Amino acid sequence: MIIKTQKVLLPFLLALLMLCIVLGLSINKTRLKEEVFTAIDTVMAQDWGFSGPADLYGRSALSEFGETPKQKMLGALKNLPNRILWRAPSILYSKATGFPVRLPIGRIDIDIKFKNYQKILADRKHALEVGMLRDPQEVPAKIRYKGEIYKAKIRLKGDLYSHWRSPVRMSFRVSLKGKKTIQGFKRFSLHKPGDRQYPHDQIFQDFVRENGVLASRHDFIRVFVNGQKWGVMNIEEHMSKELLEKQEAKDSIILKLGDERKWYYEVVTPLPYKDYRLSSLSFSTSVYQGKKYLSQPLARAHFSYVHKKFMEYEGQDILDIDSFSRVILAAAVWNDFHSLSTGNTRFYFNPYTLKIEPISADQNYFAAIEKEGYALSDLYFTDEIPDIYKMALFSPEGQKRFTLNLESVLQAAEKIPKFYAYYHSFFPNNYGTDIGPVMGNVEKIRHLEVEPIQSFLWQGRRDQNLTLPLEKLPPTSQQAASLPEHVYARHYDDGRLFLFNLLNVPVRLEEVLYDGKYLRLSDRTIPPYTQNNGRLVIATDKTGLHDNAFTVKTSYGGHLREVKSKATLVTSLFNPLEAENVSPDFPGFIEKSSEGYFVKAGNWNVLSPLLLDASLTIQPGATLNFSPDAYLIVKGRLFAQGLREEPITLKPIGKSWKGLYVLEARELSLLRHVVIADTSALQDGLLSLTGGVTFYKSPVEIEDTQIIGTIAEDALNIVKSDFVIKNSLVTNARSDAFDSDFSSGRIISSKFEKIGGDAVDFSGSQVLINGLTVNNVHDKAVSAGEGSTLTIENSVFTHVGVGIASKDGSVVTAKKITVSDYDLYAAMTYVKKDMFGPSELRISELNYDGTSPFSRQKGTTLFVDDKLIDAEKIDVKALYDSEVMRK
Repeated sequence: MIIKTQKVLLPFLLALLMLCIVLGLSINKTRLKEEVFTAIDTVMAQDWGFSGPADLYGRSALSEFGETPKQKMLGALKNLPNRILWRAPSILYSKATGFPVRLPIGRIDIDIKFKNYQKILADRKHALEVGMLRDPQEVPAKIRYKGEIYKAKIRLKGDLYSHWRSPVRMSFRVSLKGKKTIQGFKRFSLHKPGDRQYPHDQIFQDFVRENGVLASRHDFIRVFVNGQKWGVMNIEEHMSKELLEKQEAKDSIILKLGDERKWYYEVVTPLPYKDYRLSSLSFSTSVYQGKKYLSQPLARAHFSYVHKKFMEYEGQDILDIDSFSRVILAAAVWNDFHSLSTGNTRFYFNPYTLKIEPISADQNYFAAIEKEGYALSDLYFTDEIPDIYKMALFSPEGQKRFTLNLESVLQAAEKIPKFYAYYHSFFPNNYGTDIGPVMGNVEKIRHLEVEPIQSFLWQGRRDQNLTLPLEKLPPTSQQAASLPEHVYARHYDDGRLFLFNLLNVPVRLEEVLYDGKYLRLSDRTIPPYTQNNGRLVIATDKTGLHDNAFTVKTSYGGHLREVKSKATLVTSLFNPLEAENVSPDFPGFIEKSSEGYFVKAGNWNVLSPLLLDASLTIQPGATLNFSPDAYLIVKGRLFAQGLREEPITLKPIGKSWKGLYVLEARELSLLRHVVIADTSALQDGLLSLTGGVTFYKSPVEIEDTQIIGTIAEDALNIVKSDFVIKNSLVTNARSDAFDSDFSSGRIISSKFEKIGGDAVDFSGSQVLINGLTVNNVHDKAVSAGEGSTLTIENSVFTHVGVGIASKDGSVVTAKKITVSDYDLYAAMTYVKKDMFGPSELRISELNYDGTSPFSRQKGTTLFVDDKLIDAEKIDVKALYDSEVMRK
């Protein structure tokens, strides 16, 4: 075996030597370089336990050898004996023994028909010719993974040469059809590890997620393409619903701000026009999986809202301060801001806050901070940091929360060594990465010099692209000939067609066509972007949605260009959470105090929505009667402590009202001796909640409280919050009674009855339940999903569809449970979303009736009094189509 592996290693070393020579000589080397890289990638496909040639030396070593290719070549040759050759025996031995210390790595086989594979190779050929990949074709493929076959679509990916430098180990973008995932990923990319800066990008994204910020997820997998071994490759999750759900975020639109075509234009054009506004946050935004999401009216409204805010230079109003601040501080620890580029970051629209949050991706190698006395002003004046991040960090709220966010980043940074050890274990033969520089950066950031806020307070600086070019020269004739387009076109549902000039000179409008028919034009000059943002507005009678329906033809310098309009934007946009909608004139029963607002005892009518941007106290004996369209939103703590003799009541004037929403309260809310009756879901404008009562990022204790008669999807929805529910009742709910999403808490001595859906439903939550009584529930008494951990004791479930269901990676332990008169099962385990993995349920001291009380899907775990229940095949789709579980 050693002899065989030595024979395979020799071509690799020769190829590595040839590469050094190629890099060091000034010759026509394009073809030779491709052959060398093909040889290297072919050998790397055999998996030698290291991630790439550079990692044999150590990434940092290459820069230590020198700056020029020749210096690096000479340094590599000089250090070949002490960096590589002396390690050759151990590399060969570990290869022969199968890398016993390595973490397990899965395998996928990708099968692509010959004609479709030729399309991928044609895209690669074109990319090699122009120096950049553009508009690659997506082709069908089949993937085999763990004995199952997945249908997929695959295309070549990667803007730059390293992704497709050889026909082996090319980078692919993969989209799986259906609901199944591979290693938890539905849409993902495959790269050589070095194409994602292994291990720096992987560590950085874990570091960012440790801060509670969204980031791409990485893993490793063995890849075979049409039977050919491609070796261990990096698998990175792409933007998807599954990426959000795995990271405790509700499904919503994911945005791309700016246009990557500008980068392509600047790379392939010999003399690019510097003042070209091809990529502007003012108007150039798009939605991932736009066809799917923009078919939903609410998602289109959310997209239109973001577009409007940036077009009107109010983007700072919709930034989630904490997540943006933490990402910029994490990048400061890395001393590299590559990931902050709008070309690398994606943005999530949070439907609870109606703000956008960054999704971090594609970070570079870390570098030591050399400067002494590192200060906050260094971040302010760093040109590599896009203004969108500075608007968050240096805003008044960002400055107010700076210390808290810095503490979060510093605490997360303590896990960087752990993250490094994890990723290094996949490639044990790498020379290793010295993380001393980044840990040194942590200490410098810890002692960051913070100047007085007034010195660097963000004054709402306007977009101006967000980077308005400094030069104002018109394009030369050569540049004019190379411009791909002159304008950006966007249609609105009120019929207006906006044309944005991408140049700082006037452009002539030649024609506008709708469905092949010419529109009459009164103005044919589109002003430069230095005047009124370069917009020309054309009134049309084409109201409603007309996606991609307009063709706009323009001319400049004798060159004609044609563009299509994008997805239609809607104009009716109302954000009930905006500061300008804070109730200006309160009813007489609401008074302001130094701690916020309070409601006096008495019987009061609420005839319009109430938004309070501070804490609210409701005194015992207060009854609030809400009109059908009224609701109560509290951006702060809610303190509603009634008395047994003087409860607090929130109820409708008519049949229902829109409910209660408490969001992002820093302090504990309290509901005691409160009655909340007849709520519908709080849906108004851009805000659409599923709960009649909703707490988002707001810790709460609910005691001796009744929630009665809800027609919302959830009577009570607690999201990302700590909670206690004690001695309380939820009854007469049309759908689910209590939905806990990514929260932690306790349910004690409480009762849920007459429920049309689940009594208690948990997603990604950790909860202790003791003394729960459930009666007359159509679906499940307890539903645990999305990796929840539950402990249930001393509880009784009667007249239910299912007693306890553990699914999708959840672990449930139950003791002293009674389940009687159930329609399907007393207890069951199954998988609905395979990205979370198999579930587990262990019950002891169970009292039940019926002859078939249990159901365990193959691959899951169900123990009753230490006895493993026999496994069976469960058709989950049919299960959810059944009378019991159908919504």
